[in-house]
Amino acid sequence: MNINIHPSDLLQHLFRRIYVYACFLIFLTPSQGAAQTARELLDKGWEQLIVDNDTIALKYFAKAHETAVGEKNISLIAESLLDMGICSYSVSYTLGLQYSFQSISYYKQLEKNDPITAERGRSRCLQLISTIYSRQGKYRDAILLSRQAMQGFPAEGDT
Repeated sequence: MNINIHPSDLLQHLFRRIYVYACFLIFLTPSQGAAQTARELLDKGWEQLIVDNDTIALKYFAKAHETAVGEKNISLIAESLLDMGICSYSVSYTLGLQYSFQSISYYKQLEKNDPITAERGRSRCLQLISTIYSRQGKYRDAILLSRQAMQGFPAEGDT
């Protein structure tokens, strides 16, 4: 039994199999680009910030901000701005302050509907601003802001 197969037919058959297999893998593999919520992105940003991957953390925080804006979630917009400020102030005091002040303005919008989140967020922003001021040598302003920030932190369970 002599079977004559032309090499181009064999190659075409091989490519067809590879194509089918690749399509199969693409549709069965979960997408890495699946939409993530702003909260998930903030959590991933903090995971990176904790291990000193500031650049990656900042990208997650920025993406979280973009997502929160799309979700129209004022609380997460404010939190993402604060997190970007925390992440960036060691490189740029100016940028850290800009993010902090923007965050405060969003927390201010929450005062009526969610006063607890607004107060805690505002206090975190003030503490970041105080930290930046102290690094700039503005100790008197830093102390005043830090005392003001302390009013927004719960006294119970303080460790």
